[in-house]
This record gives sequence, structure tokens and C-alpha cells, in this order.
Amino acid sequence: MLLFSPHPLVELPSDELLSILTVLSTVIPLLLHAQVLQLLWDLSHLPALSTHLVELALEEHLAILNDSYTVKDQIKRNYVGKCVEDIKKVGKKISF
Repeated sequence: MLLFSPHPLVELPSDELLSILTVLSTVIPLLLHAQVLQLLWDLSHLPALSTHLVELALEEHLAILNDSYTVKDQIKRNYVGKCVEDIKKVGKKISF
């Protein structure tokens, strides 16, 4: 499955694209980390995405968040809050 192709001649598998986003996030300015994190978060919440690609997107997301030198604590807290919100939504859907 291809998420998108930046160039008609270049078609990358989605898992390679997610890995590239992680690598890019390590070399781009700090201001763009939040944008890459948001992109990975949004990708991981696409309904059409396979479970495998959701897991890869979240693994790459976590890899960026775990870099304590480039990602500020406020950004990390923001995504902890988003995770808690997701857990609450799932809990409401399967409440007994």
C-alpha cells in the first residue's frame, strides 16, 4: 500500500516512507518535529490504514518522542494526553 508518491517515478512502500519520516525528523530543525509528529499521528489514525502500518506509524512516532534532546517535554505531554483520549474513546465503545 502506498500512502502517497511525492514524484510519479518514485513509489515507496508505506513502511519505508514512515522510516524516512523518522530519519528526517532527526535532521530537521526543532520547529518541524511537531509537524512530523502530527503527520505520523494523523497517519496512524486513518481508518483505511492496515494494522501493520498503524503500528509502524506509532513506532516511528515513539522513536521521535524518545529523543530527549530534540523533543521538548511539552510536546511529549501533549501526545500522552492524546493517547489517554484515545484510550478513553475505545473504553467508551467497549464498555460493558
